[in-house]
Amino acid sequence: MMKKYVYSFVVLFISITACQKPISKEAIKKINGYWEISKVINDKGDQKDYKVNNSVDFWSVNKGKGFKQKLMPQWDGKFETNDLRETIQIQEVSGNWDIQYHTEFGHWKEQILELTDSTLVIKNESNLTYYYKRFKPNSFTHHGQTH
Repeated sequence: MMKKYVYSFVVLFISITACQKPISKEAIKKINGYWEISKVINDKGDQKDYKVNNSVDFWSVNKGKGFKQKLMPQWDGKFETNDLRETIQIQEVSGNWDIQYHTEFGHWKEQILELTDSTLVIKNESNLTYYYKRFKPNSFTHHGQTH
C-alpha cells in the first residue's frame, strides 16, 4: 500500500518538474510588484502553509537590479514599512536565474525556480522553497500603492 503512494508521488513530482519551462529573460520583469508567501517546503518535504500574512514582499527590478522590501498592508489600502530594503541583482547563471541579495547585515543568494504572472517560487541556500502568490488586497481595501 505504501509503495503505491510513493510511486504516485514520484510520478506526480516528475510530471510537474518535467512540465516547467525555463524562465526567459523577458519573464524576469514579472517579479515586479507585490507578492505574499503561500507556503514554504523544506528539503525533507515538511510544509508550512500561510493562510494569512501580516506582510507582503514588494519587488522592484529594472535591468536585473533593484530591491525587495517588506510591507505591511493596512485596512485603508496603504502600506507601512520600516524602510529597510534589500538590494538585489538578478542574473542568469548556467541556465538558472539567481537573486543576489546585499544588505548591511550580509549577502546571500536564492534561485528562482518558477515565475509566472501569478506564481513565484524561490529556493534559498538552506534548501527552503518559498511559494509566493500575487498579493490581492482584501475587500476592505482599495489597494493604494503608497509605500
